Amino acid sequence: GLGVAYVVRGPDGYRAIETEGGHIDYSPLDTTEDAILTRLRRQHRRVSVERVCSGPGLAAIYETLASIEGRAVVSMEDKVLWQLALSGEDSLAAAAFDRFCLSLGAAAGDFALAQGAGAVVIAGGLGQRIASRLPQSGFEERFLAKGRFQRLMETIPVKLIDHPQPGLFGAAAAFAQENPA
Repeated sequence: GLGVAYVVRGPDGYRAIETEGGHIDYSPLDTTEDAILTRLRRQHRRVSVERVCSGPGLAAIYETLASIEGRAVVSMEDKVLWQLALSGEDSLAAAAFDRFCLSLGAAAGDFALAQGAGAVVIAGGLGQRIASRLPQSGFEERFLAKGRFQRLMETIPVKLIDHPQPGLFGAAAAFAQENPA
């Protein structure tokens, strides 16, 4: 899924507040994304941003692009599709990844704007998976594209945690905070 949380600083330190932000409505920004939404609506009554901007979302994008190009949809495991997309071995999978990054950038920008974020951090399996390709994708363009708020968006850094187990550090910090030595 697409987990969304925010971190607030209080008198006792930092506190993570979990949300269900990944379940906000998916908002297409061009005709290709309109086609992605239409395809997903055939399967789901309501289409959340998580349906597009999480691991399995790449397949939905890939299938939509194949349909637009009149190509046969080749069904494959998510892991294989991600490998093809990131390696560039399959041009359609690579194009789907670029589309994925556009949608993720738009959603991350929406989250930042809605929550008054001072920074955005992408973590977990997604952060690891996309770290090497994110800077060349359209993520930043879409993150910043918030109309009259673009200047504000330009001040919000986006950071990637690419450590394989960031949750362990968080758990250790929480434990240390609750059990001071």
